[in-house]
Amino acid sequence: MIDQSCKAQVMPSGLLGVYYKVKNFSLEKWLYHLLSEKWCGNDMVPLDHRTLYVNNHGCDYVFSFLNDSFEIGIGYPNKWHTILRRETIHKFIWWYLRLWIFSEWFGLRRYIWYKLLHRQVNRHKRSLQ
Repeated sequence: MIDQSCKAQVMPSGLLGVYYKVKNFSLEKWLYHLLSEKWCGNDMVPLDHRTLYVNNHGCDYVFSFLNDSFEIGIGYPNKWHTILRRETIHKFIWWYLRLWIFSEWFGLRRYIWYKLLHRQVNRHKRSLQ
């Protein structure tokens, strides 16, 4: 007869691992781990240590989330030019998107304007010849 207190010892090792995973499962722990950023084997704040490197005409710029993602640093690979709070960056992004969508028609207004400018310049060049 099998002793009921030793039931886990009778289970095959694969089933034992599944049993402990199911028994110790916590939706809160699973969700926390799923939403976390992984950095050096640790669970970090979402977006923490995310960095964008941009080369603009030979000059490297860095945009990075800092201070548990409450701030965004803008600068060079070896020096920060400025560090702004996320709220400030959000205001800037919404300002830019509103202008780009409603005032610039997703870039179409600027594109048409430059096409018309080039036509006027070419027309002016022909009149000078």
